[in-house]
Amino acid sequence: MPRSDTTQSSDIGNGWRLIPHENSVSLYVPGRVSLIHCRTALVLPDGAKLDPTAAEVTNTPARIQVVFSYEKKISVLHNIGSGPCDGFIHITTQLTNKGEEDLPLDSMRILESQTIEAIPTLDRVLAHGTTMASFAGLQPLGPHFNSHTVIGLTNQRGAGALVLGFLKPDDAMYEAHAQTGPLAVLGLSGVVRREGIALNAGRTLEPSPYCLGWGDELAALMDAYARESGRAMNAITPAGPEDTMTGWCSWYRYYGFETQEAILENTRILAESPLRKHIKVIQIDDGWNLPEPGVPRHWGDWTPGAKFPQGMKHVADEIHSLDFKAGLWLAPFSVAPESNLAQDHADWLLQKSEKRSDLDVFVNPGGIYGLDLTHPEVLSFLKETFHRVFHEWGYDYIKIDFLGHSMAETRRYDPTKTSAQAFRMGLGAIRDAA
Repeated sequence: MPRSDTTQSSDIGNGWRLIPHENSVSLYVPGRVSLIHCRTALVLPDGAKLDPTAAEVTNTPARIQVVFSYEKKISVLHNIGSGPCDGFIHITTQLTNKGEEDLPLDSMRILESQTIEAIPTLDRVLAHGTTMASFAGLQPLGPHFNSHTVIGLTNQRGAGALVLGFLKPDDAMYEAHAQTGPLAVLGLSGVVRREGIALNAGRTLEPSPYCLGWGDELAALMDAYARESGRAMNAITPAGPEDTMTGWCSWYRYYGFETQEAILENTRILAESPLRKHIKVIQIDDGWNLPEPGVPRHWGDWTPGAKFPQGMKHVADEIHSLDFKAGLWLAPFSVAPESNLAQDHADWLLQKSEKRSDLDVFVNPGGIYGLDLTHPEVLSFLKETFHRVFHEWGYDYIKIDFLGHSMAETRRYDPTKTSAQAFRMGLGAIRDAA
């Protein structure tokens, strides 16, 4: 391993080496694992694939540069070098459009390998999806796995592991793909979803860096990846148990049929309960905004319904009087067809990608619309909603749910924003209000 002349190889760091080829490179750890003939492919909106026509490798004091050239004066620059974690290399990418025409992109497949060889053989995959309903876990290899942001490969004995993960996935949706055969992994790639957005002539795109690591234990590699990604994303972690929010949630008793008096009765009982010392927050879940009991959900209309006749501030004040924090559930990016918002502001909703009328809105699974988080009036609506919840009603804790309704790859008010960028704009509006 690998199937090339190793005399041409260059040291990348952390045990990894690189071998150049005419239009690809191979990455390997001697005697352990090889990713053979890696190249970065550009996928166009119609499914056509641009593969590099040439590869140029340059050694620098700290890193190795790989430049792939394509038709239409397109180039991709990778900087590859060792990272702070044992066994990992870090890879940054720049896609430059030096041509005279814009380049619409469905996705980039970064350093997609044709074949992986490993000792011992990798026959298990750790993969997960983008929602709470997606499978997440370790399972036997099958024909193809698509994992959100990071993927891990190992074997049933737990001896030997490979991890590929993006470190700062804040500008697009990122995926890691493993293509497998009957006995072994055939290929691995990191995928940047660009959703048909054009890279304008003369511009450069810099997607998230990612890391590639080989080691003895999958858990250790995943821990190292998580720490690096957390640092890159400025993740906030609890300082200790005192920062952990524990409490009582109305959903798992009432399932949307709670009332104002039911919430306050439970709060009074819990205040006298032996559980009191463990409970910090009383959280009111879905159903508080229904205009009357038993009607369909009115997600999008975040005002108190008939079951809370004295309003949400009154309930929060009562919860506070018993020395609990007050919590409230919202699905802030979701809009039910029955809501006033859907009737009054159809232009705030995600639109179908076909060029039809603005009223032809995109419907998510379950018949729910998603807010277009790139629309300035939507961002104002979110800020006003959460200002009311936090600063007028006095709630301390918010549970936000069903956020995926805003993330469909479809037409938006700002066509230059990916679904991930739009998502973070919406979360930013909520944080600004909080």
